[in-house]
Amino acid sequence: MTTESAMTALKRRYEQRVAAARAAQSRHFVERGEAAIAAGDPVSAANALRLAVRLTPGDPLLERLAHDAQSHAESLLGDAYSKQARYEEKAGRWTEAASSWRRVCEIRKQDADAR
Repeated sequence: MTTESAMTALKRRYEQRVAAARAAQSRHFVERGEAAIAAGDPVSAANALRLAVRLTPGDPLLERLAHDAQSHAESLLGDAYSKQARYEEKAGRWTEAASSWRRVCEIRKQDADAR
């Protein structure tokens, strides 16, 4: 075996191990995401699935699952920030209310009431 072929084999083996480690991490995050979905925690699910997509890009099923979880999480967060903003307005805490409404606007880009 020549030095060049040994280096090529070593590099290939390294790349295979890195790919296997990424796949294992991705499976771990998918499992965490699915567990969070089952537990009714869409925010944690969205975060875990986003990490899984970063580790294994190009998987359309995984990307769709992550997108659905993200949409659900944004819906819940938008509702929570909206309630918080209304409470802050009633309490006369205008700076905090403006910050909460800004968050609502970031999540719900087409929400005219929030704007």
